Amino acid sequence: MTDLEKKLREHNLLVNQNKKGTYVVVQPTPGCVIKFKKSKLLFSHEDDLKCFINLAHCLEVPGPDVDVDEEEMIKMMRIDTECFKLPLSLGELDCVKDKQGENSLKFDVVINSDFYHKRFSQSEFHRQLTIAAFINQIEQEHQVRINRSSQVILKNKKVYGVLSAHMIPKSMRKEPKKPQIIDLMDIQRPFDINPHENVQIWAEQGIQLKIRILVPGGKVTSKDLRLEANDDHIILLQKGGKRIADFFVPVDLDVDRLKARIVEPPSEEKKDIQGTIVELTSRCVFPD
Repeated sequence: MTDLEKKLREHNLLVNQNKKGTYVVVQPTPGCVIKFKKSKLLFSHEDDLKCFINLAHCLEVPGPDVDVDEEEMIKMMRIDTECFKLPLSLGELDCVKDKQGENSLKFDVVINSDFYHKRFSQSEFHRQLTIAAFINQIEQEHQVRINRSSQVILKNKKVYGVLSAHMIPKSMRKEPKKPQIIDLMDIQRPFDINPHENVQIWAEQGIQLKIRILVPGGKVTSKDLRLEANDDHIILLQKGGKRIADFFVPVDLDVDRLKARIVEPPSEEKKDIQGTIVELTSRCVFPD
């Protein structure tokens, strides 16, 4: 173990001592890697070091309370410069090697999946808001000063080193409002709360939940799609980040046994359906 690694380990122990409360352990989805050419440990006499940020996302971290487009956000910030607050999960300070084999710093940062795809990936303005948010938290929590002007988003790289599982404070999670009680034995119709015209949800035998999502346009394959899910939230994305569906389901799902497949439409509906049908199945989870 190098002197730097020893210092970082001792530092992380001190930081973790101050963390209290209950946590949920999640494995976030890789997003992108942001490299900063200059950063400084305020608790050490080390020279300037490179710093790599694994920016990842998950559904368990909530999105910001203010979720508006760039133009509207600029208007709001002219009135209140602190109106934008981004919830995020910050990992431990880690030591990695750069291409030249030199010591560098590394953090894992996790934000909300919706915000990552809808705002961060699409808007340079929101990218800089996000970067400013996690740099501020890094400086406050880990005493690391990062030169923001030296940033570079690495192409074709989603993770630098290892992306660790994250402990998300339960207090951070927002519990979605559940819809009214629904008769799960009614298998004649989908639920009345479909959030999209291209989504159908129904239950079979009161225990098996089925969801059909229509991907409009030409035929697609499973390689063109990405599914993100937790116990009551489904997001289906097409290659390039296009959002096909994003909705809450009225019961909890057994995510570990969630299955997805592409199916043919019923023969009587083939002529009317333009696109590909993705079918999801999962057992319903009921409270003890």
